[in-house]
Amino acid sequence: MNRLRALWQHLNASLWFVPTLMVAGATVLAFGLVLAEPLLKHVSLQGNPLLFGAGADGARGMLTAIAGLMITVAGLIFSLTLSTLAQVSS
Repeated sequence: MNRLRALWQHLNASLWFVPTLMVAGATVLAFGLVLAEPLLKHVSLQGNPLLFGAGADGARGMLTAIAGLMITVAGLIFSLTLSTLAQVSS
């Protein structure tokens, strides 16, 4: 039991452990949803979208908004990092 706990603490202390688990989980979820999609093509679900009911134009608009938001957040983090480094260096 102590070896297992030590291994868990060693893995949890690693910088890339949690992001690797998240990427692996997202990959498994993506493949699972792709495989499950044909099973969900039931007649009763045709007029009732589960998550996103818009078409290609709606998806394009949503992805555009998400991309703009990500660029804004990256710029904000970059500027805050530079201002912090400038204050620390002087």
